[in-house]
Amino acid sequence: RGGELAPIQCCGEDCYYLFDKGISPTIHFLRTRPGADELDRFYSAENFLQSLGDFTGVKDSKLGHRISLAFTSTTPTVTLALHQIRVIPDVWRAGYCWSDGCGVMSQGLADLAYVTIGTGVGVGLIAGGKPLSGLTHAELGHIRPRRLAGDAFPGICSFHGDCVEGLASGPAIAARAGEPGDSLAADDKTWLPVADAIAQLCHMLVMSGLPRRIVFGGGVAVGTPHLLPRVRVALVESLGAYGNHDLIGDPEAFIVPAALGDRAGPLGAILLGQAAI
Repeated sequence: RGGELAPIQCCGEDCYYLFDKGISPTIHFLRTRPGADELDRFYSAENFLQSLGDFTGVKDSKLGHRISLAFTSTTPTVTLALHQIRVIPDVWRAGYCWSDGCGVMSQGLADLAYVTIGTGVGVGLIAGGKPLSGLTHAELGHIRPRRLAGDAFPGICSFHGDCVEGLASGPAIAARAGEPGDSLAADDKTWLPVADAIAQLCHMLVMSGLPRRIVFGGGVAVGTPHLLPRVRVALVESLGAYGNHDLIGDPEAFIVPAALGDRAGPLGAILLGQAAI
């Protein structure tokens, strides 16, 4: 975490590690000014990060991405005081799911699942047109799938090893193959166990009786055109004779990529806000 490592010397000044992000990480440092007055003591990596927000509950694997949001160059359209802000107890995955449910791909469906596959794997659920939650939000990316015979890859999840996130996320694919997924050929053997793990997650969702459609988003799912066709085939094989087409109908209409792309997150937040008014 930022400030925990010893500084490095650059041009005669101390530079302290702040955060890194990406599979081939870009590393960010904070350069401190020489001297030991009160201002310079405040100007530390720890204090700098604390001024950006509370990141204590953020997993190390996602910390860099969260901190980097503070460095956007986007010009704000409106500034709100704290008393004007209402926090809605939901997570961004449900926001994505809800927005796509109101979009082109899933319009008219009140029950669906949104699966995001990128740096992690997450699932948002909509039932009766509303985000589904209870004790907590869904963490279905951490279920443990049935493994393919002979697949000994241990997975990379720091909590569960070979859960779906530990087997099929972008970092998991890179760890298994030794290079990022976007550099792998469509027929690379890495994709077989990846698609199988995702299909096992879809199998569980189908058997829950909830979704009438499963929408996929995230850099891995949307940025790898050959992945979802593999997932469809693996899901049909996994379901076997149990319902099969009676349950999911046309696999190409049941498992689909997100129609709203990068707009899904912002639109989901707007829709959640509208529903809270």
